[in-house]
Amino acid sequence: MTRTLVLSDIPHVAFWLLRHSATKYGKVLPFALPLRRRPHVVELELTNDCDIDCGFCYRTRMTRPVGYMARETLLRIADEIAGWRYCVVRLVGVGEPALHPDFADLLGILRDRCIPVEVTTNGRLFQRFTPEQILDLRIHTIGVSVDGYDAASYNKLRRGGDHDRLLADVTAFATVRRRLGHAHPWIVIRNVLLPAAEFRDPARIAAFKRRWSTVSDRIRFNTLEKPRDEIHDTGRVCDDIFYTMHVRWDGRVPLCGYHQLYAAQEWMGEVGQASLESIWHAARWDEVRHNHISGDLATSPFCRRCFTQQCQKRIKTNQRDHNWNAGGAIAWLERQAWRLVR
Repeated sequence: MTRTLVLSDIPHVAFWLLRHSATKYGKVLPFALPLRRRPHVVELELTNDCDIDCGFCYRTRMTRPVGYMARETLLRIADEIAGWRYCVVRLVGVGEPALHPDFADLLGILRDRCIPVEVTTNGRLFQRFTPEQILDLRIHTIGVSVDGYDAASYNKLRRGGDHDRLLADVTAFATVRRRLGHAHPWIVIRNVLLPAAEFRDPARIAAFKRRWSTVSDRIRFNTLEKPRDEIHDTGRVCDDIFYTMHVRWDGRVPLCGYHQLYAAQEWMGEVGQASLESIWHAARWDEVRHNHISGDLATSPFCRRCFTQQCQKRIKTNQRDHNWNAGGAIAWLERQAWRLVR
């Protein structure tokens, strides 16, 4: 598929470049930069309910009760973000966003405030709504989780899922989007490269990309590694704590998206009790950011065990070697940005 450049894409490209440059050179760039005064991304967990059981998902270690974000909570978030110069909302978490009973209504709130929205789905989105209904929600990007490399490996990894139905659903949506001439939402296929050798086979990765590239705009590979005892300093500050705010379905804001995997979860604040901007500058959060800039993680030892910090080089190498973009102006601009920041 070939995507075209539209004006709404320009901020995405510009902030992508600025954010990744600031991450790489974060130890010399001051936190007072406008780019860091507010989160660039707010990840909203509409629900932590899910209809697919993935053995490698950290949802298997979740101790929080299952619930659904209240409309009032999302309204508070949307009203504040709408006044910011730029921010992307990602509907993601440890659940399937499309399982929220009021999904369309909540998306309408974000759409009416012209907030760029990315949705990550296991495919339930395409089962619950028609292509025309999805297009009406004005989503910027739909990330589709597709792990494994064929029907057999997918169905084994993502128990309760159906590879062939997912491929058919994505194909049907892409066909309607093309026929109606919509530039968005972009379709991004996301695959996790697991530690086992069978999931690092270049031939299988190539076959996977050939299969899915005909119905998508991007293919992105994440890397899952087993944590080691010590951190490998990459010269980069943590992308998550500097640029991303996570809001759980009950309105609570955790320190980072992975903290609960390595230590007792710390909460920075709660929607309704404080503004997002004031929560973003909580003293504890600023302390951990300072630790990353100074290179002293004494008061945030959980960062030493975080695989996203330990394996930055492998993660970036896998992305460079395996990620795929459709042709078009945006793909070209992103390749130029990548050359500058890598």
